[in-house]
Amino acid sequence: MTNINWIQVGAGFLSGGAFGALIKQFFDYRKSRIQTVTFNIELTPFFNKPNENSLASKFVIKDHGVDFRFEDLFIGKLTILNTSNQDYPDFSFGMTYSNANRFIQIQQQKIDRHHKTVFDTLPTLNNQVQQFDISVKPFNRKDNYNFDFIINVTDLENVKNLTLSTSHPVKLKEVTSITELATLIPTGLEISLPFLKLSYTK
Repeated sequence: MTNINWIQVGAGFLSGGAFGALIKQFFDYRKSRIQTVTFNIELTPFFNKPNENSLASKFVIKDHGVDFRFEDLFIGKLTILNTSNQDYPDFSFGMTYSNANRFIQIQQQKIDRHHKTVFDTLPTLNNQVQQFDISVKPFNRKDNYNFDFIINVTDLENVKNLTLSTSHPVKLKEVTSITELATLIPTGLEISLPFLKLSYTK
């Protein structure tokens, strides 16, 4: 078996343009892959009924002298995290119920002047909607946005059939917990060759 002098090969490889071309191709490929944006949704009943035979409870919310009555309300929390390797000056996505359930309120948490949110339609008691779009500006790598929302639930069986979608060329991936969400932030990459080891950390 022929013994290869990796030091000599490595020196020749590094002195030419092949190494630079390889690294550029590697990073171009990594950047061009479909990126992943991760999110978590938690839904909690506003009132936990002891059992199915419990008397039906009605919620009344008064706004500007008008009473709004609800059979069932759920409180939701959405966290969306940029786990991709790209920064987005403006990232938009939508929340949708395909059934009879309606959003009646949503608000952003941890607001600061450098991270802004725009709603195309803001859910309110007078404007209960099945769907709306959110734009977050910016949505840089490792950025996360948190939202609290309230749902008027008339279809309890399908209360969890809440979807997120986007027109951006990314994959939206749902995780089951905030803890899992935190572990998905990419930290770097590594290239290993017989004569060279190259690491890159964000």
